[in-house]
Amino acid sequence: MDRKAIFFDIDGTLLDKKMIVEPSTKEAFRLLRQAGHYTFLCSGRSRGYIFNPELLGLGFDGIVAACGTDVEAFDKMLVSYHLAPEKLARYYKLCHENYVGSLWEGREKILVDDTILKGNQYYEFLKKQLGPRMIDIVGNEDEWKINKMIVTFDERSDDSILEEIGKDFQVLRHAYQVAELVPNGYTKATGMQAVVSELGIDPDHVYAIGDSINDLEMLRYAGHSIAMGNGVDAVKDVAEYVTTDIHEDGIYNAMKYYGLIL
Repeated sequence: MDRKAIFFDIDGTLLDKKMIVEPSTKEAFRLLRQAGHYTFLCSGRSRGYIFNPELLGLGFDGIVAACGTDVEAFDKMLVSYHLAPEKLARYYKLCHENYVGSLWEGREKILVDDTILKGNQYYEFLKKQLGPRMIDIVGNEDEWKINKMIVTFDERSDDSILEEIGKDFQVLRHAYQVAELVPNGYTKATGMQAVVSELGIDPDHVYAIGDSINDLEMLRYAGHSIAMGNGVDAVKDVAEYVTTDIHEDGIYNAMKYYGLIL
């Protein structure tokens, strides 16, 4: 039997808004393991934000984290990219002075500008989830091992600074208030390429499933691309197959559709 490699996004694909994995998804993974296929997480989240025991309990052969800037497979580091500290200092100053909230994602820690972000709904949500994994940017310079960034805006913010910062990044605007900044040259697809190269697997045996705009490169790279039924239209437009909603057995139905599970 030819073993296939399947790459899964996390948020909106494996985890719902309450951070819960559907029972049918767990069953799909049990059957995928039984069939001998390779499974990988492929997320915009940095590794420091991938620790949910229910999620990791599904069983993965590796993790493409932080949009391809941090990649591990079969207990081996394949990619480990960090933003230069001197550039981070410049980004922090520019954001802080223009009331743009900074949230820096690393393998071990998530660093934040607490002064600007205090009271921000997204920040407070992450703070509850991350606990001691989240620390202040200022005073923790020894922890500036950062893969990518998220910035947030409110009525005080001058978001025109994104034009300058954006020279170093691919800017993914998820909503007016939130933008994801991924270093130029890195995507979920480049992370997948590192894993596929390590496996030496036929590209036609590569599957990817996601729901958001940072999944577009991942879906375009895969031999077979799957959009979640709850995904955005841009993702559905490029996908080979659109499965059902996350709460309507989307993962299980997609794996069944392709014959990856019986």
